[in-house]
Parts: sequence; C-alpha cells; structure tokens
Amino acid sequence: MTHHFLRIRLWLASICLLLGGLSGHAQTVNTTQFTVAGTGNGGVGARLIPAPGGWLAPGVILFSNDSVSLSFLRFSPSLAITRSRQYRVTGAAPRTNYGPFLNTSRGLLFRGQGSRADCIFSLDTTFALRWGVQILPNIGMSILVSHGPDRIVGYPISSTTSGNGAFTRVWGSAVTGTGWRGRRITSTTTGWRIVSALAPDNTGIHYLTGDSRAPFIKLDTTKVYWSYLLSVGGVTDRTGVTKAAANGDLWVTMQSIPATGQPSEVIISRFDTAGTPLWARQIAFPNRYLGLTDLYELPNGDLLLSGYSRTGPGGKFNPMLFKVSATGALLWAHRWDVGTRGPIGGTPSIIPMPNGRFRLFNSDMSFIDLDANFNGCQFVNETPNISIRTATITTTPLPLTMTPLAITSAPQTLINRSFTYTSALLCTAVGLTDEAAPDAEELHVWPQPLPRGAALHLELPADWSAGADTRLTLTSALGQVVWRGEWTDGLTLPNYLPPGCWTLTATNRTGQVLHRRLLTE
Repeated sequence: MTHHFLRIRLWLASICLLLGGLSGHAQTVNTTQFTVAGTGNGGVGARLIPAPGGWLAPGVILFSNDSVSLSFLRFSPSLAITRSRQYRVTGAAPRTNYGPFLNTSRGLLFRGQGSRADCIFSLDTTFALRWGVQILPNIGMSILVSHGPDRIVGYPISSTTSGNGAFTRVWGSAVTGTGWRGRRITSTTTGWRIVSALAPDNTGIHYLTGDSRAPFIKLDTTKVYWSYLLSVGGVTDRTGVTKAAANGDLWVTMQSIPATGQPSEVIISRFDTAGTPLWARQIAFPNRYLGLTDLYELPNGDLLLSGYSRTGPGGKFNPMLFKVSATGALLWAHRWDVGTRGPIGGTPSIIPMPNGRFRLFNSDMSFIDLDANFNGCQFVNETPNISIRTATITTTPLPLTMTPLAITSAPQTLINRSFTYTSALLCTAVGLTDEAAPDAEELHVWPQPLPRGAALHLELPADWSAGADTRLTLTSALGQVVWRGEWTDGLTLPNYLPPGCWTLTATNRTGQVLHRRLLTE
C-alpha cells in the first residue's frame, strides 16, 4: 500500500486563532482529600456552601459534621485552608444534627438541633456568631431558603422513612432571627416527604421536591399554586436536585428503581413553571445503581450532571460526571478512581472555576480537579456502558391544605472549639491518557505525546483523496472548534499548545472523515 506524505506546519500567526477559541487553558489536574486529625477519614456528609456571587467570592466554604461538632472551612482556589472554626450547640445531645446551610448577604445561616428545639444561627464572614435563636415547637427544620434579602424560610424533612403527607413552613428575620411565623401544610395523601427546596428569586415562591413518592410542589407564604406526585413507572421514584434553567424553566432530577431487585436509574427532566413536563431522559448503567447529585447548564444549553454509581445498595460511591446535549443525547460519561485507595467515597457537587475549568467536591471531603477539557485524575471512560432513552413522567395531583401555626422563639448559643484538618494529594495527572480516549480511525504515524515546534509528518491511507479541498479541524474535548484550515504545506504546531486532549479531523471532498485523538503534556 502506498501512502501520501504531507508536512504540516502551523505558523505562529495561527496561535491566536487556536488559543482564542478556548474557554480556558488546560491545567494540571489532581485529587485531594481533607481529613480531621486523628480520625483518618473525611467528614460525615460534608457539603459545599456557595458564597454569595459565586464560588470564589470570597471563597469556597465547606462544613463537616462529625455528629458532635460542626466544622466550617474556607478554601482558596488552590485548596489552601484560609479560615476554620468549629462549633457545638449548647445543651445538644452527644450526637446532633447540623444543617442545612444558607449563605446570604445577611450572613451564613444554619440549623443545629438542641435538646428540645430547632436552633437557627447566623455567622459573619469570619464564622463569628451574630445571633442564635431556639424555635418551638421542634419541627425538624432541615431545609433553609431565602425569601428576599431579609427573610429566612425553613422546611422540615419528615422523621419517618415513609413520609406522613404533611410538613411545616416557618419564616422569620434573617437579620435578627426574630418575628417567626408559620403554616402547616397537610394532605390526605400519605407516603411522601419533602427533602429539598428551590428559591429561584426573591418573590417568595419556592419549588419543593422529595422522596418516597416523588412530590413536586410550588407554593409561597399564602397559597399552594400546584402540587403533584411524579412517576416514571418504577416501583420507587424519588425526586432529587432542582435548579432553574437559563430561560426560567426548572430542571428536576429523579431516581427510579424500575422493578423490585433491579439497580436504580436516573431521570433528568425539564418542567415549566406551571408544573408541565417538557422533556425527560432516563439514564441507566447495567448492573450498577445510579444517582444524580448536581446539575450545571453550560452556555450552549448542554448539561453537566454529577452523580455516582454503586455496585449494590451498600457499595461504595464512585463519583461520575455526565454530559448531555441540549436535545437529550448522551455525549459522554466519565468515572474517577484514585488507584490504590479505591474509589472516592461520597456524592459529588459541581464547582465552576475560572478559565472554563471545573472541580468536583465529594461528601467525603475530597476534591477532583478537571481541566478545561474535562480531563481528570484517573479518568475512566464509561460512555459505552451508559444508555439514555426518552422517559415519560406522569403528574398526579397532590391535594394540600394550609393552616396557620403558632411559633415561639428564645435565644440560643454555640460553644466554640478548635480542631485541625490535614490534606493529602491522592493523585496527580496531566491531561488524558491515550488508553482512555475513545477508539477512532486514526491518522497514522502521529507520535504521542505531540512534539512541540517541530515539523509533523502525517500519513494517510492510499485510498484517501487528499488535496486543496481537504480540510482540517482541531477541536477540544468540549467539542469547541479552536482552529480550521486547509491541508497545506509549510505550517508548524505551536510550541506551547496547552496540555490536554484534542481531536484533529480531516475531511476531503468525497466526504471521507478521519479522526485522531491528540495528547499534549
């Protein structure tokens, strides 16, 4: 077989074109875990609390609940701990529930359960206590959301697993913790409970979701606009993350067990503000349990979904990241593993970072950094193992009735404690390993890694019709086209192409297409 040999050089003049199309430079990626001194593991149910105005203004805040005390940490973008403080509610039981947490312009608000009451506290930006208050009766307030800048609203999570078909909404001043009022919401339908609330604006309208029988509710302080139980036909259906879409619609995730004894599947759906389902896809991973824990809508309408896979109901969480197109097609699915330490534990949240990068935070207090091409440490491509299909969501009306509830309050305090956190770098990697790239018909004899500033030789099959009509396209792992050009002689590759994974596509006049996955280090 004979081959055509062509020399490609990309002039320095084309560097601006190439780099200008990137959302950010690819970066060294790593996995870091923080542990409490003397415990040997991360926090129990640790979470991120976004700062007002974004993750980096003024910093990333994290809490870790060890069931005795509550730890607050603030991290710099490089994951250095810049501030730390630990509290315990006075008069609380040895094992106490802390959270939820709400970061507002009026301070960081959170709940700690005392011996007989829900306690709400406000901290300033240094984590110093502003005020604390006891709320009676104890309603198990496990959700906090905003109603404008000066009002805090709380909802409980039912203490029973099956749900009792009732919940309470209470609200008071976010500035002083006073002026509490409430309403009791009841239903003749039981077997459901509230677990999350979305407050998309300052109007006081909230969207509630839950589990056991997947409730979905829109209400404010005076009335219920609509309320449904959602189902995709599984023996168990639960709602999860709810977020506002760019156009004001609602993204709602669900988890479904199709039949008894089968692994769970996940559903990503879009609703309008009237509660009408507009779009739904069901995602499955054969022989693995799936869950979705966070969602991020990209500027082009595509979705990043963070979640986890498990080999069984009691298996360890494996953090995953999915990319789904705006039309509901699965673009790719990634899973991360930290090598000798085994899969990272806990459920992940998505943190958008500068320059197009992302960071996953897991509830075992570990961070997975991703570069601008979504390359991460110990990347495993699970795309071939994931299936996605259209789902049908049934909305069954859920009758609800509101009645006033009397609320009393009294001052409450916190005990300040000291503690030490340490961090360990679990894995460091650059770019994407060649073995992890999807198989594709290759443009032959392109060495790995790519040379810098040297002439590149490209070998094409004998039946390839190459000439002036052959076009080259270079794209990032995001699918962004960063350079286009004709197949010509006399160009060189930039000497400082950012590290990462790239795809070079050659197309000739007959429609033949060849792809080559490129790695730069």
